[in-house]
Formats: sequence, C-alpha cells, structure tokens
Amino acid sequence: MRLMQKSFSFLLIACVIILTTSSLVAQEEATEEPATIPNIVGLNVPFATSMLNQLGITIGEQTLIEWNTSLGVEPNRITQQSISAGTPVTAGLQMDIVIAHPFNMEIIFDDNDLTLLNQTGGAVDLAGLVFTAIDARIPATFSGVEWTSEVDSLSPERCVQIWSIGGIGQAKSVEGCQASGSIPWLSRINDDAHFWIDDNGATGFSLIQDGIYRGDCAIIPNTTNVQQCEIYTAPIGVDGVAEDVTAYVYFRYNDEQLWVINRSDDRWMPSSQVDIVDAINLGDSNLFAEDAIIGNVSLLAPHQCVLYTNIGATEPVTTPDSCDLIAIASLDPDDVFWLAGFEITSRIRGENLACVTPQSEGDTLCLLPR
Repeated sequence: MRLMQKSFSFLLIACVIILTTSSLVAQEEATEEPATIPNIVGLNVPFATSMLNQLGITIGEQTLIEWNTSLGVEPNRITQQSISAGTPVTAGLQMDIVIAHPFNMEIIFDDNDLTLLNQTGGAVDLAGLVFTAIDARIPATFSGVEWTSEVDSLSPERCVQIWSIGGIGQAKSVEGCQASGSIPWLSRINDDAHFWIDDNGATGFSLIQDGIYRGDCAIIPNTTNVQQCEIYTAPIGVDGVAEDVTAYVYFRYNDEQLWVINRSDDRWMPSSQVDIVDAINLGDSNLFAEDAIIGNVSLLAPHQCVLYTNIGATEPVTTPDSCDLIAIASLDPDDVFWLAGFEITSRIRGENLACVTPQSEGDTLCLLPR
C-alpha cells in the first residue's frame, strides 16, 4: 500500500511538472506578437530603409516636398508614411513615403538650353548627377560627368549649361549666375540627350544623384518661355562626397566569397558607382535572383551587404560584421574578379586603387575611397 502511495505521488508530481511546462510554453507562444510597422517619421531615408528591409518591407513611391520648420522634422527627413505604425507586417509590403528637402538647386530652361544654378551653400559633384526624360518617345538621358571636362564640381552660386543646338559662341546670361563668359557649357545636338525638351513627348525629367532619387521637374508643353524648377541636391561634405553617401567602399573576401558591406549608420552606399576595372558592375541587379532581393543592390542602406560567390551559397549564410544580407550573386568562373586582386577607379582620388589577392588564411579586408 505504501508503494502504491509513493507511485501515485510520483505520477502526480510528474503530471504537475508536465502541465506547468506546457503552460509556460503556451504563455510564451501567446506573448509572441507579430512584427509591426515601425514609426519612421523623422528618420532619414537610408536609416529608415534599412529598418524596413529587415522586416521584408521595400520602399515604394517617394514624394518630395519642400522643407520648412512647420513640418516638425529636421531637413531631409521623412514626414509621412503610407502604412500606419503598429500595423502587422505581412509579406510583400511596400511603403510609400514623403520626404522634406530644402530645395537648393535651381534649374532654368527653355526649348534651346538648360542652366543649373547651385544654391546649396556648398559645392556639388557634377559627375554624380543623371537627368532622365519622363514619358519621352525616345529615351533621353544626360550625365553630369560630361560637364566635368570643363569643371569637376559646381561651386555655390555658380552655373553650368547645356544647349540643344550647335553654333553657340558662349553661354547665355542667366540671372543669379556668374558672368556668362565664365559659365561652363556644352552643346548636344542629339535628341537622346535632350531630356528637358517636350518635342520628344517628355512631360518632365527626373534627377538622380549618386544613385539616389532627388525628384522631378515638370515641363510645360508647347512653350518657348523660360521655365524654372527648384529641386534638392546634396552638397559635397567634408569627406569629399555628397552628405548622405559613403566616402568608402568596404570589401571582405576569400577564395570563395566576396562581401560588399555598407558599414555606415545613416548613409547610402551606391555600389553601382563603384567602378571595378575590367570586371562586373557590382550594382547590376541581373547578377542576383530578383525574387530574393529585399532592398536595392545598387544602393545599399546602412549595415546592408551583398554576397558574390563562385561556389554557390547554402542556407543559412553566416554574415560577417553582423550585416544584413539582402542578395546573393552566384558568379560564373569568368566573372570571379577578386582571386588575383582587383582595382577600382576612385572618383574621390581620381586614380585606380588596388585590393590585394585573398590571403591564405581567414578573410582579406579592403577599404577604398569610392
């Protein structure tokens, strides 16, 4: 009888332990709340993008408005988000945002010419600017790098011009610019460079700076009158590049893998502008499986990274430096450029700079001015 009582007591204790453990598990499962949309108002766009991408959310339409103090945020910050904070995260979400910028680049144009007037208070790197016609029948694009044959950067209160006709003796006088005789200008008679003219059906043009969307300018159709547009561009910072992009590109590699990592806290890293000599374009999205990308491989947000490998990648992938992996490119043997060392053409230094061959043990680190 005593044996039976002991056995019964043991079973009772065991049942209590099992029930208690099950209860704890149930409580833990009940307290696990689904991920929710964060509040990104007041954040800068690179940092907010990194935060959203970690949740599987991509940035959608960006509306740019002119900043003023009544908006309650600092310049170059997000003022609105299309999905309310606290909304549960579901797969495939896309967040539209409104960004407030101080408009500081004036664009003056008519059917013959276009002038850029720098009102940023600092110099602007012309090589980073790309203009593209919107809705044009024939695609029309112009890169500011063409101006750099005359001048590398646009100083405050200075201008540059482009003309759509030939036979011009000197730049046109424009209010607010320096003397017309000292305005760098060029003429392009091919339609594929006339991004600001509505003869091609264009309704406007967009400005991209260092891979970053800066906004659109509308074109009033069927007019020869002078038109104006104010838009935002980031001036060159103390490290020689636009204020919201990294000055350096960070490589970490071995015989089998190469990582490109944005180690900044609040800046973009435009990988599409990292010019590797005689090799692939790092920002080429065709190198990656499109459905696997949560982010932008040509414009890495803070602490994001991409992996290039010659052996394929198996899950899970261990990332170095605790970076957020957004895409993997499995390269053909002919595209594996780092095994014998490689060079990049540095826009900051204006020369080629080299990374050495992978070391026999561990990873090789290479940090170069972009």
